Amino acid sequence: MRCILDSGSQVETITEEAAKRLQLPERRSDVQLIGIGGTTTTSKKIITRIASIHANVFIDIEMVIVPKIVGDQPNTTISEREIDIPEELPLADPEFFRTQPVDILLGARVFYTMLGPNQLTVGRGLTFQESGLGWLAVGILSAPCAATATSYPITEKHESPDLITNEELKELFKLFWKIEEPIWEPKEDAQPDAEAHFCKTIKTANDGRYVTRIPLRGEVSCLGDSYQQARKRFLSLERRLEKSSDTYKEYRCFMHEYEELGHMVPVTAEEFCKIKYFIPHSCVVKPDSTSTKLRVVFDASAKTLSGISLNDIQVVGPTIQRELFDLLIDFKTHDKVLMADIAKMYRQILIAQPDTWLQCILWRKHSNEPLRAYRLLTVTYGEASSSFLACRALYEAAEDYRTINSKITEAIQQSFYVDNLMIGAASTEELIELKHGVEDALLRHCFPLRKWASNDTKVLEGIPERDLEPLIHVGDQDIIKTLGVGWNPMRDVFQFIAPSNEGEENAYEETDGLKDTEIIRSDWIDPASDHHGKNNYATVVDAQFKLG
Repeated sequence: MRCILDSGSQVETITEEAAKRLQLPERRSDVQLIGIGGTTTTSKKIITRIASIHANVFIDIEMVIVPKIVGDQPNTTISEREIDIPEELPLADPEFFRTQPVDILLGARVFYTMLGPNQLTVGRGLTFQESGLGWLAVGILSAPCAATATSYPITEKHESPDLITNEELKELFKLFWKIEEPIWEPKEDAQPDAEAHFCKTIKTANDGRYVTRIPLRGEVSCLGDSYQQARKRFLSLERRLEKSSDTYKEYRCFMHEYEELGHMVPVTAEEFCKIKYFIPHSCVVKPDSTSTKLRVVFDASAKTLSGISLNDIQVVGPTIQRELFDLLIDFKTHDKVLMADIAKMYRQILIAQPDTWLQCILWRKHSNEPLRAYRLLTVTYGEASSSFLACRALYEAAEDYRTINSKITEAIQQSFYVDNLMIGAASTEELIELKHGVEDALLRHCFPLRKWASNDTKVLEGIPERDLEPLIHVGDQDIIKTLGVGWNPMRDVFQFIAPSNEGEENAYEETDGLKDTEIIRSDWIDPASDHHGKNNYATVVDAQFKLG
């Protein structure tokens, strides 16, 4: 069968005649094809495999059945003597110069997957492009080859459906250049309740992990092609990473760990047609992080060709945790306090298999390798609903523990800010009991705690050193950075961290005395005028709190 490749098409199509020859089972399809000539609704599709005649290269695709794709190509047979065809090239179509019907149109997904890096121009407007299917013939042949082509007059009356009048041509070009308004806009009153959706879809895997669905407020069919943009952005990222070997090494390590932990899996050729959205990715580097210096982030706000992104059709969900300011103040009311955070919190929660096709990425370790598609299996940073799903799953883990110890349930639900735990108690014994209970409740659902820190060393006994939060030296003090501020566990004070004019960091503390006073004024000292007379940036924060 003869195929043409179209980098602008969002779908693959096959003619009715060609589909009959293949004798494959037809499936229902409600696709609307929009082209220059208007909209055509199709009702049937087939799934088959396209393979190269030269190499073991193939791809499984879904093709919509249409009456006709285009007229015979080329419009007249071209003499081989007029074309300089290199004998060593394995052509995808060895008889591309003979006029024949076009049976299949392969769209952007196949086009960019199969495209190779090399081109060969042989003159007269003809270029051969390397691809996984063989070398493709591309271009418009100039005279004398084109001189042999049949010329059809444009008249008002014609028998061939491929010929049009001047007036029809004008109307078609108006349609082609017309910019349409967005065809989809979410209705606020039609959005599903994120809480109800979570309760309805949440399940527990064999190992205790939660499995949830992504809450959607729009149809997945609204998403257009996302492969081209994801590929373009990945190649740009790859070029930047190649200029920084250290960053590239960390990026590879991050992605290797992602796959090793089973948080992403490669998409096979047979599964490629199931992909609904490709998420572009990049990285952020945090040199002062005590755990992960580099983190890969995913951009689910990237628009598809329809102008709609994955985040556009997701429900954000409500905030269910306490305000950070309230949590910090509550933390300061206890004599004995403890901090920790959940390792890879988002990635401890699985996404139900049908929704994982909405979060696919492109990746390869080296630029000389083929580009591969991967499917992300867990809650993913950068998606609109991810924060709600992660925090709600943590809340659920606490709720599941209520029948065992309701005090632990309340501690988890009241003492977390996203993945950061901040709890306190009146005594060392009580705090140790709380620590063990919280650990037990969370580990039942694969939420491991790490980066432990306390103002009481007895609470930390028995914890492996690798799981302790290391102190960092800022100015003349040893502190822990958490939630945007510094905390000195030995003195149990919060501190601002601000760079001086010399580029060094200095720590400035709030007034101490939160324990015995009913009305407390907490003055976060202004670093603009510190003890050494240096000028720095910051603001004074004044607040009054009533305790008890």
